[in-house]
Amino acid sequence: MPYSRSRTSFGPVGVACDTIEGFMKIQTQLNKNDVTLHVLSPEGRDNKNNVAKDINTSNVKFNFFRNLRPFSLTSDANYFLHMLKYRHSIDLVHSHDIYGGFSGVCLHMPTVFTLHGILWNERDYAPDLYTKFVFNMELARFKIMYKHLEYLVAISPYVIDEVKSFCKDISKINLIENPVSDSFFEVEKDEDEGLILAPGVISRRKNQLSLIKAAELLRKDETNIRVVFTGAVKDSIYHRNLKDYIRKHELEEHVSFVGQVPLPNLINLYSHASIVALTSRQETAPMSVAEAMATGTPVVASNLSGIPYMIEDNASGFLIDPDNIPQISEKIRILIDDKDMRYKTGRIARDEAMKRWKNDIIAEKLLNLYLQMTDR
Repeated sequence: MPYSRSRTSFGPVGVACDTIEGFMKIQTQLNKNDVTLHVLSPEGRDNKNNVAKDINTSNVKFNFFRNLRPFSLTSDANYFLHMLKYRHSIDLVHSHDIYGGFSGVCLHMPTVFTLHGILWNERDYAPDLYTKFVFNMELARFKIMYKHLEYLVAISPYVIDEVKSFCKDISKINLIENPVSDSFFEVEKDEDEGLILAPGVISRRKNQLSLIKAAELLRKDETNIRVVFTGAVKDSIYHRNLKDYIRKHELEEHVSFVGQVPLPNLINLYSHASIVALTSRQETAPMSVAEAMATGTPVVASNLSGIPYMIEDNASGFLIDPDNIPQISEKIRILIDDKDMRYKTGRIARDEAMKRWKNDIIAEKLLNLYLQMTDR
C-alpha cells in the first residue's frame, strides 16, 4: 500500500494511513492470532527512519522502496523484486495498488486486492493521451489479475455492480468499506457560517464547475457563501478554465483554490465548514463524503455511482444531480438558511459514520478475511 507519514487528504494514501491506524488499535487481536503485517510501501526510503522509530511494532513492520519514473512502466518490476524477498515467508498478499496486486498473482501468492477506483469509468475523464494509456494498461492488468485473485475487496456495493459488467463470477468479492481516521471523528465544530468545503483533486471528473455555477446563483440571491476547493490539480487546462470562469463572473471573493493541504489544515477546514459539497460525475466511495460525515458536517453530493450507498437523502445529507445547477444551489441554500437542520443532518451523518467507518472496525474485518484465507 502507498503508506506515507505525510498523510494526504484523498485517495489510497489516505486509506493506507487510516487502515494502519486501525491495525495499530487492534494489536491485541493480531498478537492473539499470531499475525504480523509487513507493510510494503513505494512512498520512498526517506520515510523509513521516522516510521521505524515511531510505530514499528512486533505485529506491524514497514519496508519502503523508492518508485522509479515512469511509474506505470516500472512499478510492476519494482514491486516484483521487493515481494520476491518475502515469497517463502508470508501467507498472503493484500494490495491496495494495482501493481502490487499484479505482482502478487504473478508470483503465485494468495492475493487480495482492494479496488479503489473504477478504472474503466475514470478513464473517460483522462486529461491527455498518456493518462488514458496508463488507465488502459492498468485495466489490462486488472482483468488478468482478477482471474487469479483469492478475493477482491469492494469498498462499495457500486464496485460489485461495476465488476458484474465484465465478469459474471463475483463470488470472490468481499464488501469492506474504507476506514476513516480518528482525527475526523474528534473534530469540534467551530462553524464559519457560509463556508462550503469542496475537497478533491481538480479534474473534469470532480466537476467543480457545477459547484462554482451554483455559487454564482447563490451570490445573485445575496446568500452569504464562500467555496474553498482543496486538492491537487490533475487537469491543468480544466483548472485554468475554472479560474477564467471565476474571474469573468467576479466570484474571486467567494471561490478559492488552496491546493492539496496537510491533514491538520484539512481538519481545521472541516471544523469551520457549514457544508461539504461534491458535484462529481463519477465516484467510487469518496473519502471526502466519509470524512465530512465523521466530522458531523452536512454533505451535498451527487446522486451517482457509489455516493448513494453512503448518504441517505434528506437524512444524513442531500443528493443532487451534478448537472442541475438550480437544484445544487437550492439544497445548499436550505442548509445555509437553517442552522438547526445543519446540526440535525450532521449528527445523523456522524452516527452513521461511527457505525460504518471507524478504522478499528475496518481493521477487524480485514483481519477476519486474512484468517479465513489462512485457515483454508
